[in-house]
Amino acid sequence: MPIIHIHSLPQKSESDVANALQTLADTVAKEMNIPPYTVRCVWNEVKSGFYVQGGSPTEAPENRGSLVSFTLFEGRSADFVQNIQRIIADILSHTLGIDPKTVCIVCYEHKFYQVLDKGQCFTIKYPTS
Repeated sequence: MPIIHIHSLPQKSESDVANALQTLADTVAKEMNIPPYTVRCVWNEVKSGFYVQGGSPTEAPENRGSLVSFTLFEGRSADFVQNIQRIIADILSHTLGIDPKTVCIVCYEHKFYQVLDKGQCFTIKYPTS
């Protein structure tokens, strides 16, 4: 159940953002060989002037980077995580024109999730074998 959370300055078009999120969810699901409905992507738009990089507000279009965090079960190889990071950067680049070098992507790994989904509480553990 990967969760991808993106914080970014306003983009040119909301439909571009929706397309990027759909492409991201579909591609990550395919790469991880999991059902697409298990991948959740969230986009938070950061108002101009409220995104600072290196002490300076980041507002110029060529500097419209994104902060991305994604959560996975632990136990994945570093190569696997880096591949997912590259996929995220590439999709943001191709769908939104964001320079992949301006994207900061952090992966959080967990042994299990405590989940409330559709009114049901349950624990999901990473398969150990």
